[in-house]
Amino acid sequence: LIFSFKLLSMQKQKHIIISALGPDKPGIVSKLSKVITDSKSNISESRMVKLGGDFTMMILASVSEKNMDSLVQNLNEITELTIEIHETNLGDDEVERGEASIVLSGTDNEGLVYSLTEKLSEHNINIIEMNTGVVNAPMSGATLFLLNALVSYNKNQLENIKKELIK
Repeated sequence: LIFSFKLLSMQKQKHIIISALGPDKPGIVSKLSKVITDSKSNISESRMVKLGGDFTMMILASVSEKNMDSLVQNLNEITELTIEIHETNLGDDEVERGEASIVLSGTDNEGLVYSLTEKLSEHNINIIEMNTGVVNAPMSGATLFLLNALVSYNKNQLENIKKELIK
């Protein structure tokens, strides 16, 4: 009986954020995701949205160090999109954190996003994701502001945060 054991070196992965912006048209997501896949990279997370006449994407991708240059070169060949690449870390927080959803709706006023985000910042609450928009109220036609957010917070401070935000 012969037994052999060989250690294989693992490819160190880099994590990058790819932001892309360009005129909206069919096939943008397909083209960008093909370049990422063909460069032996993987999409871990993404957010994509049409804003006005443009389409924008934020993608968290993982790529081996040996394929990084190829990915960057292939992304730079997509001329119809403005693409930026930023290397990031997937660090864990030292403090135990929880997640919460914030839903806000009401009369649209200037400064609502600033007012809320300033209060969140004062309490060291991190915004994970936020979506805002305006709609016309069904009965009055008044402009209503809508906000949905996912946030993370220090679990030890939950009660203080709730009291402050509900005021």
